[in-house]
Amino acid sequence: MHGMFWGAAAFDQELPAAFDTSAVTDMSYMFNGAVAFNQPIPAAFNTVNVEYMGSMFNGAAAFNQELSAAFNTSNVNEMANMFNGAAAFNQPLPATFDTSVVTDMDGMFWGATAFNQPLSTFDTSAVWDMDNMFHDAVAFNQNLCHFGDNFDQYSYVTNMFVGSGCAYKGTPTNAAGPWCAVETCSSPTPPPVPSKHPFTDNTELRAAIQEYLGQDCPSGDDCQARSTYGGAVSPPWFHPSSIAASVPLTSLFAMQIGEWDVSSVDDFSRLFVDDSDDPIDGADSFNEPINWDTGSATSMLYMFYGASAFNQDLSAFDTSKVENMDNMFLLATAFNQDLSAFDTSAVTSMVLMFGGASAFNQDLSDFDTAKVENLAGMFNHASAFNQPLTTFDTSAVTHMAYMFHNATAFNQDLSDFDTAKVEDMSGMFYGAAAFNQQLPETFDTSVVTDMAAMFHSASAFNQPLPAAFDTSKVVD
Repeated sequence: MHGMFWGAAAFDQELPAAFDTSAVTDMSYMFNGAVAFNQPIPAAFNTVNVEYMGSMFNGAAAFNQELSAAFNTSNVNEMANMFNGAAAFNQPLPATFDTSVVTDMDGMFWGATAFNQPLSTFDTSAVWDMDNMFHDAVAFNQNLCHFGDNFDQYSYVTNMFVGSGCAYKGTPTNAAGPWCAVETCSSPTPPPVPSKHPFTDNTELRAAIQEYLGQDCPSGDDCQARSTYGGAVSPPWFHPSSIAASVPLTSLFAMQIGEWDVSSVDDFSRLFVDDSDDPIDGADSFNEPINWDTGSATSMLYMFYGASAFNQDLSAFDTSKVENMDNMFLLATAFNQDLSAFDTSAVTSMVLMFGGASAFNQDLSDFDTAKVENLAGMFNHASAFNQPLTTFDTSAVTHMAYMFHNATAFNQDLSDFDTAKVEDMSGMFYGAAAFNQQLPETFDTSVVTDMAAMFHSASAFNQPLPAAFDTSKVVD
């Protein structure tokens, strides 16, 4: 695939799911000069046999996509100019980004003006050329003290930090540096890279997220400088006393949040809010990949409530055991990702699931709602949502109150809705200004007791009510 899209300046198309690269050995210059390309890298993009990645994204100025765990570089020996001129790229490099056999990193991030990610896992033991590696990487300012471990073998480090955002831009003269963010490294080797940390419960996970996002350090707590261990934002500290002794934060904060081992956690509720359900500091700007193993999860109640900037791919989430998705994306105003991989077959409640998720407008035809009993407010204030719901099985649903309240774009056929068990339809189409669909003859309201404000401010609605619209039990 050497030079496959070289100079394809207009190309910006999604790579098919079957784009299997598992046998490819050469990807050098693959997207060189593909200035418009910015598409997700599919799971089939397996690089385990690739040896050459020199100039792979050279000049791919728009590219800023996550590199998945399948992006395995354990056999790559050539990374010169790999992200040279990739001006938008600023993604954490996955744990599989193995540089242990790389010999050439010349100009690797030259002109990657947005890039500023930790490189604590970089193994430079085989590298001899780092010339211009961060040249004009104006945002980059990371601690690279561990690069000093192999200083004697580097043949070229000239202009390594010229024009970068490094606090110390001078050419390293010995193992002690300077190494970008640190002028003199007292010990070139940072704490060892940890294995993925195992969490056991919701309490531990919530406390760790608060520390990771950077709560103010309470007076009297044992606060320590997190700059030693990595982390996302200021202030750089954590205090171990807030989390169970089984959680070694010195290991935990040496990795990005998306690398945490949460496979034993069954409760993912309220991750970005405090005990009063107020968003924690930093929640409103959080937008990092979290490709967690959620196979044990049974609850995702309020999971992303408060994370108003969050808009990351969740296709790796295992939701097969989840029973409660109430308020999962409540007020997640930026979120608009494909959820077709979500297994909702065990879910019984989706109250306000997309409440206030004003950007969300994705196909939900793969949602299994056969066990769902409560859809109250599911699309409340989801002002962009306008997708077919013809596959929604609502045969077990008893509550649809405010389901489409202020879903101002929604105007879809509901002829497949089974409402035979629904008791509450109050405010169901309140403020659904675009809705003007004929309700099917099977729209059974025989057990409904509350229709208050059902069509309040549904300004476009002008359809005859079906014969099955039975109001004999309605009291409001």
